[in-house]
Amino acid sequence: MRRRIPIHIIPLAILLGIFSGCSTEKNTPVTRTFHNVTSRYNIFFNGNESYKRGLKKMEDAHLDDFTRILPIFTYGEEATASTVAPDMERAIQKATKVITLHSITVKPEFKNGPQSEKQKELYAMNEYNKFVPGNYLLMGKAYLFRHDFFLALETFKFIMTEYYYDDIVFETQIWIARTHNELEEYMESEDILEVLTGTQEFPEKLNAKLYSTLADLYMKQEEYSRAIEPMTIAVNNVKKKDEKIRWTYILAQLHQEAGDPQLASDYYRQVIKMNPDYEISFNSRINRASVFMAGSDNAKEIKEELRKMLKDEKNAEFRDQIYFALGNVFFREGNTEEALNHYKLSSSTSVTNTQQKTTSCLTIAEIYYEKQNYEQADLYYDSAMVYLTAEYPDYDNIVAKTRSLSVLVENLQVVQHEDSLQMVAGLSEPERLALIDSLITRIEREEALAREQEMTAMRDQQFNRMALNESQRTGFSGGEDQGGKWYFYNQAAKGFGQPEFRMKWGNRKLEDYWRRSNKSEVKFESDEEEEVSDTSGVIQEAAKILSNKSREFYLKDVPMTDSLIEISDGRIIEGMYNAATIYKNELQDYPNAEVTYKELLDRYPENEYTLSSYYNLYRLYEQENDIPKANIYKESIVREFPESQPAQLLTNPNYINELLAKENEVNDYYRITYEMYEAGNNYGVITNVNAALVRYKDDPVIPKFEFLKVLAIGKTEDILVFTQALDSLINSTPDPEIAERSTEILAYIMDTDMEVKIETEKIEAEEIYHADSVGTFSYGMYFTGNVDINQLKFEFINLNLDLYSNKTFDVVEEGLDEGVTAVMVNQFPNMEEAWEYYDQVLRNNKIFQVLGENEFRLFIISSGNINVLTENRGANMYWLFFQKHYNRNEGN
Repeated sequence: MRRRIPIHIIPLAILLGIFSGCSTEKNTPVTRTFHNVTSRYNIFFNGNESYKRGLKKMEDAHLDDFTRILPIFTYGEEATASTVAPDMERAIQKATKVITLHSITVKPEFKNGPQSEKQKELYAMNEYNKFVPGNYLLMGKAYLFRHDFFLALETFKFIMTEYYYDDIVFETQIWIARTHNELEEYMESEDILEVLTGTQEFPEKLNAKLYSTLADLYMKQEEYSRAIEPMTIAVNNVKKKDEKIRWTYILAQLHQEAGDPQLASDYYRQVIKMNPDYEISFNSRINRASVFMAGSDNAKEIKEELRKMLKDEKNAEFRDQIYFALGNVFFREGNTEEALNHYKLSSSTSVTNTQQKTTSCLTIAEIYYEKQNYEQADLYYDSAMVYLTAEYPDYDNIVAKTRSLSVLVENLQVVQHEDSLQMVAGLSEPERLALIDSLITRIEREEALAREQEMTAMRDQQFNRMALNESQRTGFSGGEDQGGKWYFYNQAAKGFGQPEFRMKWGNRKLEDYWRRSNKSEVKFESDEEEEVSDTSGVIQEAAKILSNKSREFYLKDVPMTDSLIEISDGRIIEGMYNAATIYKNELQDYPNAEVTYKELLDRYPENEYTLSSYYNLYRLYEQENDIPKANIYKESIVREFPESQPAQLLTNPNYINELLAKENEVNDYYRITYEMYEAGNNYGVITNVNAALVRYKDDPVIPKFEFLKVLAIGKTEDILVFTQALDSLINSTPDPEIAERSTEILAYIMDTDMEVKIETEKIEAEEIYHADSVGTFSYGMYFTGNVDINQLKFEFINLNLDLYSNKTFDVVEEGLDEGVTAVMVNQFPNMEEAWEYYDQVLRNNKIFQVLGENEFRLFIISSGNINVLTENRGANMYWLFFQKHYNRNEGN
């Protein structure tokens, strides 16, 4: 009996028959439909899903720094790009598959050619699968997100060239602009965006993408005010809730940065009303507090809200930000002391939020800096630098200010320290000892208090651990009557348990085996061995360290003699002058500079910086237009230092011109000498340079004269004299450029002239090696080429076992020059036994069979010289030294 084919299968079978003949070489309505459907619902779908998975990973991996304006897009970080790379690669592969298998570029066939406008328009297209351009766009975006920016640009530009007739070009241009933004090619991006914003045909549905890209362009250039308008348009057009929340928050930040607190507050309020995730909501509330207007009625309300947030347990990890916001409120009210207190609380409670800790420390540092409390400012700038990155706003200025303050404070502390020591030195002995004893008593009292506090903390921690174990054993969780709090947040339960613990166990220190009353029974063998080995040197060394509770500790630095007082005075002078100069030149704190220079001159009228101090005070008063005071220091300079450059500058109106004339004279003399060198008059060059060294000895151009002389020596003396002159110049010239050029010439000679290289190495070898004849020695062999080192070491070990079975030698390899390896046998008690071993090796054929045809050298070397060899790594240099001082003329 024949089976009938179900009637509903027939259309499907017919369709399969039709589509099985669909080729990209045919362009008919049927083939276009087939390839469009297959592209969209199969390959493109899978590629787009991979792309969306990558976006989700990117969003999850991105961590926002809420102390700074958030980025609009989160694909700019290198670490994020590596996270999404696999998903983006899969999206690229799927897009490539669509293009490869389903792109239709062959023109459609018309019986009499394209006749109608619609037919002509169809005929002019470059692609007849409408999903192929979209796959190119997907590919370009995937390249961008994995930071292959140039491949992304090439892909986007291909779309613009091939599919210029398609509306996809509008979105493509937006992505081209975004790629230029990431490459910091801002002019190219702005040109594109300017055209798009002025295009009437631009699709309204793309406004959010267009204007967010324009805002991103301005924000990347820190033009925050210009970013506000496009960001506002983007916020008004964006549809996705998460993007709307983020972009509105950024818009609030932009208004805050622009100094518009009212609009900033309004947008933060909008963010809160959109029910965002907790972190955005929290920071919106915090920032609203930061932008309130001083003197407004809601200051009290804001502070109460922030304090309420502090008490909320779910804000525990955000307390640093809440304290900072409270500090901002107080600061805007003009209450700087309360602001500082809250900024310090913010810093101390920041444990994991390094961005907030950095911001808090910098804020405190700036306040102290403005108050001219430079020691405290330095302390907080230094703390901020621990986490500060190069991307932080104004990074370079912060680093420069931190360095200046560090040096300033260091010098001020030197002055304070030396003043204190001199004060102690000026006391009578009973007064001095009484002062020291009072310091020791205070330290003992403070240490006792610290120990007691530590013990209390340890006992509490001990109790907490025991109670936790007990609660876990009994299943105690606190119950609803405890408010759902963890046991140790419940003060009633904790207060009841602690006395019971102490009654049972006493006040025990927190340590291992705390239950044991006699802990000396708990011992480990390794601990005993370690303690015994310590007594050899460490304990004796520790005994030399003075205790801070001994009189000697405080007396050791007190300058009790005239010579020590003089040294101490020198440190004070140096510290005061450095501090004054930093005030003047780096911090522009002119009042403190004046005070410090004058104090230095009052205390030490005749010091090495007197002239400089006079001149700096003259310039400071001249700058303030206080001419009478400026003239006082001008007269002091002229009277006390008449021959000095400052005196000449102040009294001789033509001094600068004379200096320039002298400089021109030197330059002219150098030009003449150089022309003599070019003309081949080398002896004349040497004569001129010798004269210049006397006539212009302190002039900056002298290194150039010296270099000319060395070059002339190269033309008149043998090569060895020339290399020695180069080496001397390299070691003596203050000019790094001259040193570099001389080094290059010397290196070239050494590479091209073996005689010079050998003679130079001989000289250097005599300087670094010693011709030892006593002490321990090693045997060595170095070689080049491809040698089985393990086999070679094995043959040495066999030789040692055969001939020296009652002795132990180490056979080690050392890398020397490039391509040179040494095998060393350590160690012989004297040179004679090393030579005996040397002779035994010469008689061992197996060792030389391993070496084959490779070049090698045999030697002995003293223990002192072996350290130099392994550090210097110059095998040939030691061989030359060995040949001169040790070799017995036995071939290799």
